[in-house]
Amino acid sequence: MTYFRCESTLRQAGSHVLLTLALLSAQPGAARAATPQADEPPTTNWALRFDGVDDYVDLSPSPLGTPAGLTVEAWVRIDESGKLHYLVTDAYDDYNDGFSLVIGVDGRVTFVVAANMSTKGIAVSSTALQVGDWYHVAGVYDADNDAVKVYVDGAEEAVVAYSDGIGYSSTRDLLLGSQSKGYYRNSRYLKGALDEIRLWDAARSAADISATMRAEIDSESTGLIGYWRLNEGSGVSAEDIGSAGNTGRLIRGPEWIEAGWATVLAMEVTIDIRPLSRRNLISNRGKFPVALLSAEDLNAAADVDRSSLTFGRTGSEPSLHLQWPDRPHCRARDVNRDRRSDLVCWFVARETELEVGDSRGVLRGLTTSGTEFVGSDAIIVKGLRRRPHRRSAGE
Repeated sequence: MTYFRCESTLRQAGSHVLLTLALLSAQPGAARAATPQADEPPTTNWALRFDGVDDYVDLSPSPLGTPAGLTVEAWVRIDESGKLHYLVTDAYDDYNDGFSLVIGVDGRVTFVVAANMSTKGIAVSSTALQVGDWYHVAGVYDADNDAVKVYVDGAEEAVVAYSDGIGYSSTRDLLLGSQSKGYYRNSRYLKGALDEIRLWDAARSAADISATMRAEIDSESTGLIGYWRLNEGSGVSAEDIGSAGNTGRLIRGPEWIEAGWATVLAMEVTIDIRPLSRRNLISNRGKFPVALLSAEDLNAAADVDRSSLTFGRTGSEPSLHLQWPDRPHCRARDVNRDRRSDLVCWFVARETELEVGDSRGVLRGLTTSGTEFVGSDAIIVKGLRRRPHRRSAGE
């Protein structure tokens, strides 16, 4: 695993204050043309910048078909306000079928799922993206719950009822940075940058998205059919390391840039909720333990800033139980019998924001040297408040 030294910055997003590591805008001088440079090896910290005029990445043909569920994720930075920015598009001729992940002229994230020209589900975020800042955005089609959803920085911001599925056309294209292969110039291209594009044939939960958005993931993850890390740094290809293997072609010169933020924003760690228990059950009965397991590169008992630990739906919930006002309820213990001292801490169930139906819990924190880490584990939630069904205005 590769780690990066990151800087911190605070950004106001709607009514939430988000702490994100190393959200630094890339400077124009950091760009390089997308032409083959065989003598220069790629790095692990690149992105693609698009000019908003006519360049894009062609990932066609689309590997999607007609999935029962769908999730598309990306890191994005827009460089101009007041225009449409097409991020990831799997569609034919202006939303006739497939999906599109778009930034609207008002800066809000829009996810469109279409069965045909007249039958569409459209979810729009409450957060308006600011020029020059990096954001993680995701669109989800949840067929099991008949819903289209939008996430910004791991938070669910919109849910719209939709039950008509995703239409299919054999001529459908899969593109980055453009609505089509040249039919709608100027107003329908991305002016900005993209990184870490992921396409899943399943509806990911808020906990799933939040747990992995700040880290590179295993290319063999279940349901991951397309994964473009955009780490090449040079050349005219964008490799797909997902199961479909749809390596893309850079059209009309998108530029490789030093991303300005590390692709791996957080160190991945292993956690065990209710260690040694057969069921990771979380109920309204007070406190429960979460074990942070030590590894070759982490002494959990000695190297973790215990007061920094947060746990819950997104991992940002301040649910750590305190024995005293300034003393976290934690202890060192070898829970998996590997002769390493792990860290077991207790959290208050009602402060986790977990609800019936959530399937993963997320732990976040800092090491004593300031490195951010994140880990997640499967859970069963019982007895906490049940998430209400949200309906669109027309329902």
